Amino acid sequence: MHPLIHQAVVVGDDRPCVGALLTLDPEFVAHWRAGLALQSDARGREAREENALREEITRAVATANSPVGRAESIRVFRVLPQPFDVAGGLLTPSMKLRRDAIVRHYAFEIDAMYQARARTPQQSTADEQLSGWDDADNVFR
Repeated sequence: MHPLIHQAVVVGDDRPCVGALLTLDPEFVAHWRAGLALQSDARGREAREENALREEITRAVATANSPVGRAESIRVFRVLPQPFDVAGGLLTPSMKLRRDAIVRHYAFEIDAMYQARARTPQQSTADEQLSGWDDADNVFR
């Protein structure tokens, strides 16, 4: 329901909480970045863009969580570098997500997402959403 989010797959079977794998819409990310108009050197600008994107994705997840209870809410998430596609076997020809194939394909990322959460000390509810973002999620590289 957010223009930056292209695809989302909820995971969490046999896990301590609900998680999600997210892909971003590359065209909207470019549009969004252009709208930021941050001034500074390239490295500083990239860091500020990354932080702003982090905050925006966190807000999108929080909005998605608002109509559901805590037990059903997304508590961890991972932004994937590439969208799911038919050629990779992760979408059907009618563009439906192949959930089982996605979970198998991204098993390492899913495990890492939950391990990172387990290593993070208990956070406040406001900070909890940020636990879904990892340095590997830098989509500007």
